[in-house]
Amino acid sequence: MAEDYFDQLLELAAEIVSLVDAESTLDKSQWKEAKTRHDAAVARFNEVRGKYVDALLKTADGRENGPTIVEQQIAEIKGSCDPSWVPALDYISEHFTPYFRKQEARHPKVRSAIKAMPYALGGVALLAYFVIRFVCATPITDKLESKSGIQQRAAAVEKVIRYDEWMATHVRKGGWLKGLLLWPIEPTEDEIKGAAEYAGSAFEAQKISVEQFGCSVIPRGYGEAPSKEEIKYLSASAEYLRNPATRWDKSAPLTTVQAARAIGHC
Repeated sequence: MAEDYFDQLLELAAEIVSLVDAESTLDKSQWKEAKTRHDAAVARFNEVRGKYVDALLKTADGRENGPTIVEQQIAEIKGSCDPSWVPALDYISEHFTPYFRKQEARHPKVRSAIKAMPYALGGVALLAYFVIRFVCATPITDKLESKSGIQQRAAAVEKVIRYDEWMATHVRKGGWLKGLLLWPIEPTEDEIKGAAEYAGSAFEAQKISVEQFGCSVIPRGYGEAPSKEEIKYLSASAEYLRNPATRWDKSAPLTTVQAARAIGHC
């Protein structure tokens, strides 16, 4: 088995060295293809090297003489091979012993844990993916007419606006993958409903600020699409109403008018 690993390393090292040597003679398109092959060969070399080292460390002789065993193999081949194989053998020599010494110094359980880490991290990432979805959800449990109900819906509208900005409305870049990545923070149906309720009350408050306090009219969007000014107003009013420093009227809905006036400077 160990001999098989060495043979694989030699073939991969020869490919790596030849690709490096050919780099200066390749045009741009050829270089890209060669680089892809080179990176794949290096990754495969590292994988086989890891298996070879593991196999050696499982035996008493391998633990004590691993690098020596490999160097002896290299020396024997160098003594009888074609000179064209020497660079590949040197590559093995340069990249094997330091790695062996590093792995040799680690406890077997530590080596196993390191190998399992990518899978463990994958599990953690998957768990976090769903936990974020749960944690990011904005609860909407109180009545719209209450301070807490208004603030809950203000948080929902901020989330909807932020998500819409990240998705660029039509998911122009990233396609379905972008949608998948942003799924943990995608607004729930309750949040969308709450955001719509907030928008209705906020626009009504803005209308009152225009009619009763002389605030400027906000340009409306076309059809169902809100204008940039409307989005900006909703975001600013939500921020105002969620600010701990905001002084609330005894009638919570009147504070939304207060927010409209503050934004409109009227």
